[in-house]
Amino acid sequence: MPRLTRYDSDATIPPRLEAQIRTLLHAEWPDPGGTGAAQPLTAPELHSVYFVLADGDQVVSYARTIWAMVSHLRQSFKLYGLGDVITKPDCRRKGYGGQIVEEATTHIKSDRDADAAVLLTEAKLEALYQRSGWGYVPGLRVTTGEYDGFAAGETFPMMLFLSPKARAVRARFPEERLVLQGDEW
Repeated sequence: MPRLTRYDSDATIPPRLEAQIRTLLHAEWPDPGGTGAAQPLTAPELHSVYFVLADGDQVVSYARTIWAMVSHLRQSFKLYGLGDVITKPDCRRKGYGGQIVEEATTHIKSDRDADAAVLLTEAKLEALYQRSGWGYVPGLRVTTGEYDGFAAGETFPMMLFLSPKARAVRARFPEERLVLQGDEW
C-alpha cells in the first residue's frame, strides 16, 4: 500500500526518490534546457513543500506547492501554486493523483495567511481538481518566467479563493494578466 510523505524542502527528499521524481517530470514535460539534478527541484525562495506517494522505494505519484507574494489588481496576495502533479503511467486511474492533490490542497488551505492558489492544467483534468475544491477561472491570462503568456486554449487556469480579500475580487481576477515570477508555476 503506497504511503504519502510530505517533505518541507527538496534537501529532505531521499535521493532515490528525488531521482525518480526528476525522471517522471522529464518524461511528462521534457526540458530542452536540461537543468539537471544539480539544480533544486524548485527555487528555494518559493517555499516549496513536496508530496510524494511511494510504494516502498518506488514513487507512485508526486506534487508540490509553492507560494509567493504577488501583486495583482493593485493588491498584494499570498498566492500558492500547485504544480508538477504527476502519477507514474502504470499507476494512473487508481486514485493516487486525487489523493496527492487532496493532500497538497489541504496543506494550502491550512495556511491562514493564504489568499488564493492557482494551478495551470488541461481541461480534461478539471474533474480531478474540482473534487478538491479548485474552480476554473474563465478568461484568466497567466504569464510566468517559463511562458510569455498562454494562447487561448493552451492552459486551463484553476484557482482556490481562500481569504475574504481574494473572494471579494474573484470575479475581477481575469481583468488583468496574472504575472508570476519564475517558471515553477
